[in-house]
Amino acid sequence: MNFEPLLRIARIRVPKAALSKDTIEYVSVPINWAPKPLPETVRIGYARGAKVTLGILAIGISSMFFYVFFLDPSITGRTLWTQLAATFFILLPMPILAEVSLSYFVLNDEGIERRVFHVKKVFIPWSEVEAVNFTYGRYGNSFNVVGHKKKMELMTWLDGMPQFARMVAAKVPPEKWARSRTAVMALIEES
Repeated sequence: MNFEPLLRIARIRVPKAALSKDTIEYVSVPINWAPKPLPETVRIGYARGAKVTLGILAIGISSMFFYVFFLDPSITGRTLWTQLAATFFILLPMPILAEVSLSYFVLNDEGIERRVFHVKKVFIPWSEVEAVNFTYGRYGNSFNVVGHKKKMELMTWLDGMPQFARMVAAKVPPEKWARSRTAVMALIEES
């Protein structure tokens, strides 16, 4: 455990006269403890609230269709087609729930990477970024990162977007994100 922050407070607030000789030696000498600098790695993904809300909706809708089409005794005239349609609607939210729960972006000093189901899908090094464009969409605004024959879309409501904006500003030449300068700067100011 690192007690250095507590010892800093003790050095400032506690009078030395109140401490014993051993304690004074221990408290007054700062330990050269510092965590090793790790490459800054940021994980950007859907917010936990979005995951929980979508999970509750998926379970609710699926269980409603299951009850209505398979368990409700008042429904007569069940056919194979209605049960297939019910099965389709029961299973429909599952890929969406899997996408929201298991897909994320990883930002580090080398580049940006999109992972789906914990498997590396697309990686664009910062040196190969051709453009960072901001688009206004029907379901939300997004940043499109374009690399050599690669493209990824990051919605602005994902957790960690201010870190994305700082990485773009630090790692990508300004002329490549000039068209989205206002949105990037707004995200940086937001944090």
